[in-house]
Amino acid sequence: YIFELPKLHFDTSHYMMIILVFAGVTSIFSFILLRERASLADPKTEVSEMRNNWQESIHPQEIFINFENIVMANRRYKEVPNRLYRDYNADLDEGGSDDKGQFTGETIQETQPVYKSLGWSKMFLQVRYLTTLIGHFALLWAAVSLYQNMGEFVDLLRPLSAKMFLEQLYTCIGLGFFVTILWVFGSILSKLAHAFWSEMCFESLVVFFQCQGTFTESRLSTGTSIYDSLRSENVLVRSSMTPWILVSRLVTSCFTATGEKNLEHPRHILEMHSANHELDKIIHEMRGFLDNRETIASIKNMKDLHSTANIQQVNTASRVPPAHHAAMEAEFEENIDEERAIEYSGFQISSDKNRDEPERN
Repeated sequence: YIFELPKLHFDTSHYMMIILVFAGVTSIFSFILLRERASLADPKTEVSEMRNNWQESIHPQEIFINFENIVMANRRYKEVPNRLYRDYNADLDEGGSDDKGQFTGETIQETQPVYKSLGWSKMFLQVRYLTTLIGHFALLWAAVSLYQNMGEFVDLLRPLSAKMFLEQLYTCIGLGFFVTILWVFGSILSKLAHAFWSEMCFESLVVFFQCQGTFTESRLSTGTSIYDSLRSENVLVRSSMTPWILVSRLVTSCFTATGEKNLEHPRHILEMHSANHELDKIIHEMRGFLDNRETIASIKNMKDLHSTANIQQVNTASRVPPAHHAAMEAEFEENIDEERAIEYSGFQISSDKNRDEPERN
């Protein structure tokens, strides 16, 4: 038994011709757009790496604080905070002892992505415009055809004879095929064009920093002589650390859309390029911070310095034999008189015991 399909009462050749034309146009435009876009891609996975061992007099927590608040903050784009993918959260383990232990911590940060313009070719721009126009024109043509022939579909609901009903049904099927073909290929072309219109590329710097090692605490004292009037005692933390830094410049791509979430879609990593210059700057800033730190507390203002000098003079006088006390007192009073001399607006007021009145210069 051979089953035969019923014969259609309308010609399908022109529908097949429309399908072949739209399929050919879609394939050619897709190939050209993909080829031009692929020619601009440079897929690489390169990173700049630094691994070393440092022994410095610094607390481990200060290393991560300096890296986040100073080093990475200097690389912000227009004062926009960096994107933090992994917080440093240094883990200090003293191991049951108060003066030694080990530490580990890592962080991953990315600077704010900056828009990167792609150098499109002239052919790419022309084909993208044609794809957009043809796709939207096909959608418009389908909508207009459906609107103009809406009466043919309404006639199916009216009471008709069997023969007229079949003729009207075949007419509506033919119109439905035509509208469907236009709508399908118009949607394909418009979405294809939208994919190449909506792509936005960004460039950013991503940094991975990991540091682990051990630390010990010791006390450092200065001014312990019997003749010293001041004494400074400091707790010195000695860290032996192994930093590991990876730096790469990313090229990412994001497809935008209309609506409130137009730029909130995921970014795709297309390229990873080495950034040796940025790595050298990061190492230089970290080494500068480590080399310029003070281990011993010192005096930094003039008032404390004068107070220390006076205490030193008192201690020196206490060690001088009694025969020289008079000379030391005279020298001490002379130094005080010189320090009290004030010069203001052409007047000089002196604390000399022999002159009680101010003298004009």
